[in-house]
This record gives sequence, structure tokens and C-alpha cells, in this order.
Amino acid sequence: MKDPDPIVCRKSASPLAITIETDSSFNSDIDSSKSQGGYIASTTDNPPFTSASFLSKTVKTSTYQAEKSFAAEACKTACYIEQLLNNLNVNHGKITLKIDNNAAFMDLACSLTKFTKQNKHFTVQEKFAEQCVDDGTVVPVKVPGADLTADAMTKILPAPAFRKCHNVLHYGTHSPP
Repeated sequence: MKDPDPIVCRKSASPLAITIETDSSFNSDIDSSKSQGGYIASTTDNPPFTSASFLSKTVKTSTYQAEKSFAAEACKTACYIEQLLNNLNVNHGKITLKIDNNAAFMDLACSLTKFTKQNKHFTVQEKFAEQCVDDGTVVPVKVPGADLTADAMTKILPAPAFRKCHNVLHYGTHSPP
């Protein structure tokens, strides 16, 4: 008996472009001093297909540490998405990781060796995001905070910023159809 042809989910010569935005608010929970953060994953000009917003598991000591922690959570999702697309034989490019914190971005984008005895005090979670960049799973991109839709996952926004995020989350663009 002949094996059936594999299921083809998407036929396109151009690779599927996937973007994950991540953001956090340092020390935002009044009772526990934990940070609020999250991520949003989408394809170009489409509403998000997955998102998350939650408090950090531990108290973070800086904005940088909070951003790296939630970037690592976003990278876990990126690894899952990449494995799923590979199993489905979907042509896709590298996953873009958008982040607004300059220190976290510079740390992720730096090509120097990051695993040394001097920085062993960093958590495994913080190192995971760096590993995903080194492995080529994600490509970090620095974006202004005003252009980051994931901002809606971390804090209360003024009305114009809220409407902008609402449109992206529901329609995949900055304006409704």
C-alpha cells in the first residue's frame, strides 16, 4: 500500500513570517512586588494566534531582569511554534522577537560568549532566551515601546494607545477593516 501524501497546510513560495512581541512592567503588583508581563505571537497583518499575560514567578530586581524573564517565556513559545511548523512541513523564516527594553535587547543581540563563571548567578530562565538567539530560533529586534502591542498585556493604557492595541489584537492591523 502506498503511503498517503503529507498534509500541506500552506502552499507558498515565501516563508511564513512569525513575530512574537514581549513586554513587562517591573514590580507592578503592589502586594507581591512581582512583575506583570506577557507576549503576543502573530503572523504578518493577522490577529495574534497565541498570547499570555501573567505575574512573574519570582520577584525581579530590575526592569532588565523582568524583560529577560518574559523574553524567555516568549522564547519557549517560539520553540514550540518552530517545532510545530517543522512537523507540518510549513515553510517559515526565523521567528522575530520584538522587545522594547534596550538593556535586554543588547544582551540578547550581543554575539559575545555569555556563559562564563562570572555570570553564573543569572537564572537558567534568563539564559534560555540567549540560547534561543544563539541557536537561531529567534532574532531579537528592538522596537519603541509605543509600537509594541504587547504593552497592552502589562499595564493600563491611555485611550489612544488602547485603541491602537485593540485594533491590532482584533484585526491584525492598526485600523479596523
